[in-house]
Amino acid sequence: MRGLISPRSSRGRLANQAATEGFRMDPDLDPNQQHWQDRLDSLQWVIGSILSNIDSVPT
Repeated sequence: MRGLISPRSSRGRLANQAATEGFRMDPDLDPNQQHWQDRLDSLQWVIGSILSNIDSVPT
């Protein structure tokens, strides 16, 4: 999946905006599809962040 970041590699850090800007705009998508792709990218980041926080809880 495009832009997938492993929860372990991003633990405790926000995504580097400069590193993610290169693939944010896809010229093949119309603006509405681009909007939803951006929303899904954000949702994927939130889910990954939550899972990495859960994974970091000591047992």
